[in-house]
Amino acid sequence: ELNKNGKTQDITPQGFRTTRGADCALRLIQFHFKPVFGATIISRQFKDTWNTPSMATKTEYKLENNQITNTPSTQMKTVCDVKDLF
Repeated sequence: ELNKNGKTQDITPQGFRTTRGADCALRLIQFHFKPVFGATIISRQFKDTWNTPSMATKTEYKLENNQITNTPSTQMKTVCDVKDLF
């Protein structure tokens, strides 16, 4: 949330959460604070079972001018656990 003129405004992007199974994570977030505040999300689609690998994508978010902006998602590689790509 940001404080804008004494009122808080939620700027959380839709789907900004982690998703983990027993053996593999489908979506993880890594926050960074330098040079600017932001986050990296690496995620993949569920396919057949939690353990079935699928193509992962990476999206970068950063805080600019009191707004969250993001880069277009880029494909990475096929994995089961996205934490292996951080």
